[in-house]
This record gives sequence, C-alpha cells and structure tokens, in this order.
Amino acid sequence: MTKIKVSIIEILFTIIYLLSFIPSGYCAPLSGNPEPDRIVCLYGRPLHDNDVGAVMSGIAGRDYSSSIQTSLFLPGTSVWLFIPYSILRNDKTRKYLVTGYQDGIDVFQRKGKQWKKIKKAGKYASFPAGALKERYFVKLFDAFPADTSSAFLVVCRKNNNYFFSDLQADLKSEAQLAAWHSAFMASADAYPKLTLPFFGIAFTTIILLLVKFFLSHDRAYSFHAVGHILFLLFFILLYYHFPVNIDGGPFDNPLYCVYLDKFFLFLSISSLLISLRFFYQSGKWVTLNNRFTKILASTSTFIAFLVLVFPYVTDRYYMINNGCMIAATAITMLLGIHLVRIRAEIKGAFRIIVVGLIFLVSFVYLGFGMVLFSNSRLHIGLEVLQAFPMLIGVGVNNIFIIIAFAKREHQIQQESLELKAKAIETEMSVVQKSLNPHFIFNCLNLIDSFLYVNNSRSAREVLFNFSDLLRLVIDKSPQRLILLAEELRMLELYINLEQSRSHQSFTFEIAIDKQLDVQQMQVPPLIIQPMVENAIKHGILNLKTTGGRVTVSISKATSSLLRIAIDDNGVGMNATMALDRASYLSGSHVGISLTRKRLEIMSEVFDAESRLEIFEKTGRQGGTTVNLFLPILKV
Repeated sequence: MTKIKVSIIEILFTIIYLLSFIPSGYCAPLSGNPEPDRIVCLYGRPLHDNDVGAVMSGIAGRDYSSSIQTSLFLPGTSVWLFIPYSILRNDKTRKYLVTGYQDGIDVFQRKGKQWKKIKKAGKYASFPAGALKERYFVKLFDAFPADTSSAFLVVCRKNNNYFFSDLQADLKSEAQLAAWHSAFMASADAYPKLTLPFFGIAFTTIILLLVKFFLSHDRAYSFHAVGHILFLLFFILLYYHFPVNIDGGPFDNPLYCVYLDKFFLFLSISSLLISLRFFYQSGKWVTLNNRFTKILASTSTFIAFLVLVFPYVTDRYYMINNGCMIAATAITMLLGIHLVRIRAEIKGAFRIIVVGLIFLVSFVYLGFGMVLFSNSRLHIGLEVLQAFPMLIGVGVNNIFIIIAFAKREHQIQQESLELKAKAIETEMSVVQKSLNPHFIFNCLNLIDSFLYVNNSRSAREVLFNFSDLLRLVIDKSPQRLILLAEELRMLELYINLEQSRSHQSFTFEIAIDKQLDVQQMQVPPLIIQPMVENAIKHGILNLKTTGGRVTVSISKATSSLLRIAIDDNGVGMNATMALDRASYLSGSHVGISLTRKRLEIMSEVFDAESRLEIFEKTGRQGGTTVNLFLPILKV
C-alpha cells in the first residue's frame, strides 16, 4: 500500500515537470478563459491608463465588448483594443488598424510574455519630417511577426468632446487604407466650402474698417479691424483642429495651432474691449467704463501671453483649452454684468455694437455647446456643429459692426453740426450786438437834430416813436428768428423817424406778394433796416431835389427762396462815394458788411441759400436796388 502511494506521488511530479516544457499559450485553458480570436475592446478605462496587466486580466475575465460603439467612448476616458495574432494571420496584408481621429493613440506589442509600447500616434502626435503621419490609423508592423504569441493592444484616448471622429477598429491593407482616406476626405469636402461666404464677409468688413481708419484716422476703426483680424486668425487655426484639415496646417506639430489659436483669441478679445471705449465717450459712466474695459483688456492680454508659456509646463493641452474656455467665459460674464450696470447709457452706435457682440458670443458658445452635448446619432460632422454657429455669429456681428460705425459717423456729424451751430449762434449774437448800438446811435442822432433846431414838439413825437421802436428792438433782436410781420413793424417805425428827420422829403412803400403770409414766415431781426438806412442816408438825402422814394418789395424768388428788394431813386453809390467817401465807408460799408456776415451765418445754420446783391441803376431815374435772398422759413 505504501509503495502504491509513493508511485502515485512520483507520477504526479513527473506530469508537472513535463508540463513545464509546454508553451504557456497552450496552458491558457487551464489558467482561465482562452484569448478572443477577434478584435475586442475595453471601454471606460482611465484617460492616462497604461496598466497592460489590468487590461489583460479584464480580457481573461471576459470583461470586454465585441462591438465598436462611439457612444460608449466617453470624454476623459480611454478604450483599449485587443488585436489577437490569429486575426492577423488570416490576411497578412492588413497591417493598418483604422481607429478614426483620436486625441492620442498608443500601441503595445506582446513578444513572448512581455508587453512593450512600440509607438505613439493620434491627432496631436508629433512625427519626424517625412515620416508616416498616423493620426487616424496605426501601422501595426512592417514585417509580419513570426512569433505566434504576438498580439497588439491599441489604446485610444479621448480628452474631450471636441474635434473627434467616430471610433473604429478596422484592419485594412495599404490599398484599402488609401481608399478609406479618399472617401473620408470626399465626405468632408463641404467643410471648407461652407466657410467661404463667412470668410468673405469677414475680409470685406476688415478691409472696410482699415480704409475708414486711413481716411479718418479714427482709432476706433483700427482697434476693431485688429480685433477682427486676430479673431479671423483664431478661426483659421481652429479650422486646422478639424481631423480633415489637421495635416494641412502651417505647423508640423498640430499642438502649435491649439496654443496659438487661444493666443489670438484673447488678443482679439482685448482689442474689441478697447474699441468699445470709442463708442461710449460721454455720459456719467464714462470713467467707470474706461477703467473696467482697461482691466478686462489687460487681463485678456496677460492670458494670451500666458498661454504661450503653458506648453513648457504641461503637455496636457486639453487642460489649457478648458482653462482658456473658463477664462473667456469669466471675461464675457464680467463684461455682461458691467453692461447691465450701465444699460441706461447704452444708446445709438454703442447699443448696436453691444447687440452685435451679444450675437457673436451667443453663437460661439452655441457652437461649443452643440459639440459638448452632441452624439453620433446626429450623423453630422462635429466640425460643422461647431463651425456653422460660430460663422453665423461672425457674419451677423460684422453686419452690426458696419451699421454701428455708420451710426457712429452720423452721431459724430450731428455733434459736429451742433457744435458748429452753437458757434454760429454765438457769432450771430456778437454781430447783432454790434448792429444794435449802431442802430440806436443813429436814432439818437436823429432826436438830437430836432432838439438842435428847438423843435421840441417834433422831438417829443420822435422820442415816443423811438421808445416804441427801441422796445421792439430790445425784445426781438436777441432772438435768432422773428416773424416777418414784426420785422416790417420795426421797419415802419424806423421809416417814420427818418421821414420826420427829413421833413417828409421822401415817400416810402412796402409791397407784399398776396401769396405770402407775413404772420407765418420768419426772418432774422433787423435784416432789412440797414439796407433801408443806406438807401435813405446815402441815396435819398443826397438828392438836390425833393421827390425821393424808397420801395420795399417782398416776393418769392423760388419755391424755397424769399426775395426782399429795397429800391430807391437816390443818387447811387458812385455819386455818394464821390460826395463823401469817408461817410460812405464808415456808414454804408459797416451796415452792408454786417448784413453779409449774417447771411453767411444763416446759410450755414439752415443749410440754405442766403445772399445779398446790390445793383446801381442807370438812366434818368438813377438810384440803387438791393436784393436780399433768404430761405423761406415758416413758423
């Protein structure tokens, strides 16, 4: 019995010893489930997972899936693809595994019992010049492995939901890979064409802003143009994030586009913030607005240059991307809070530019939101999901910019006109103040002449008329416009004074066109009196005989122009200058020059024709005709 037991123990040891020489692959059935004979995947692994042992344990425990589903490939995770030797042996030409464009791809190969990482690939991998750029596929081997224990693990890593394509796991030959790539590029051919109209609008707006800046030297145009150029650069670099465009970018390393696009984005925000200051330059919140936008613009510029430093600190670009998105959102929210605070001051061009920025920001975030909350069931490229709303936002904002600048130019013109009108009114007031003493001085001289000849009764009558006239002059002359009827009333009182002074040596007549209503028309005060005074003083009173006559005729020269003609039968200007040149220059010349100045000012204020014409009549009658042309201004 003891011998039998010993023999059994010896047999068992012998079997174990012999089994140790059998290849480990043949022991799989004894140590667990056999390895799958097809491509399988493990979802939900940590993003930076490199634990091959844990993955193989999961495969041994059948903790894997045989179906490739993009919806199970969540952001912030990795998926492991197991490619067994048996499936490679079926067709040795299929050495390319198409995974789709993934953020990062690592390839491990098993030789014997050891796993070793053999390459890195993916969207943002850096490849030597001339090397095969394995972004949406990996080349598993150059020569087919002779070791039957060989197998491959391919790890696809997804940092976030931006710019990825569907997860795939298809083995292809070189010819099949080329055909797949051609089909993929053809399916995405619409993306560049989609952007052309919006790039056209952006370029047109930028050129318009630059032209306006060089013509007007208005810095608002320059800052807005620079802001849009920088935003356009941001969008161009963003365009090269898309899988279909990634190898056509300006840099060998696509990560440069990731960093530089944020740099241009924040510089663009800074320029646009500065340009806002030029649309709000008067109001109670101007100082606060300037200080607040300066702080936000400085912060944005600081972040722009900080982005260029981050790559030297960490290679996790998605962290930089997410941090920049948070910073941009914070700046946008702070600006929004500020605009809400000063909402009562948001008027005119400032309101238009703010509405345009709201549209731009809303559509940009709509694009990001659509990508974040999208899934593969939409059957649309995520490039389009993000790009299309952003491009619409840019296009709409550019329209608002053009309208805002047109409105701003109108506002500037209006402000300029208002300032000019105030300056002209001040100048007219000075002219009228110069005219009033001149007129009063002449009337006092008239009264003095009566007192000189001891005609107290006439002097008293004249004094009463003068007091009535002076009351009207003091009351009406400060006004810019008075009724034509009031102007004629002052003229009649003045003529009465002059007739009294000359002992009724001339007649006077006012002829008014029946179609005119002097109660509904306005003229500058004392605009006719200086011309009538010249006609009497330098024309009628120099006559050697009686029978002088002064006629004032009022009619329409055109539908918009009033003609006031002062006609006399005096000696004329040439004769007056010959008789008393000094008196003419000191009297008539002053009145005419003041009237001409008033008419020039009136033309500028009312943007209408106003002029003075003087004609010396020839022939037996003689005399002078003065034509005043004034715009028809109704009450």
